[in-house]
Amino acid sequence: MFLKLKSVVKSSRRISESRFTSRRGTAIVEFAVISPIIVLLIFATIDICSFMYLKQSLKVASYEATRVAVIVGSTRSLAQGQAELLLNQRGVKGYSVTINPPPESLNRGDFVTVRVTAPGGPNLPMRGWFCGGLNTFGETSMMSDR
Repeated sequence: MFLKLKSVVKSSRRISESRFTSRRGTAIVEFAVISPIIVLLIFATIDICSFMYLKQSLKVASYEATRVAVIVGSTRSLAQGQAELLLNQRGVKGYSVTINPPPESLNRGDFVTVRVTAPGGPNLPMRGWFCGGLNTFGETSMMSDR
């Protein structure tokens, strides 16, 4: 009786070891299938967050340039210089600043609009795998109180 019990224990041990080895191979295959998807999600998140930061930088630059443009005695070069200062501090490349109408020609109650545009690709850390082909802008309008 004791010998039979010993052989049953040995055979059950072999079965459990083979199940463990089989399960171990399954985990490696599952990881190999899921890991590229997880990496893709991480890179997409980084790219989209960087694009949102770029959009916010353009919006802040347009707002600050518009504030300078509505001040009495302001010129186009002063307003554009304010936008360029902020964009250069944030490392934005390939931007353009449009001020319409020129601050020199503003009268009381006129609106001035500053639009700052930039491409996504050169301004994103991974050169825009997901948002690279997009151009974005920030635009602000304010009333002059001269």
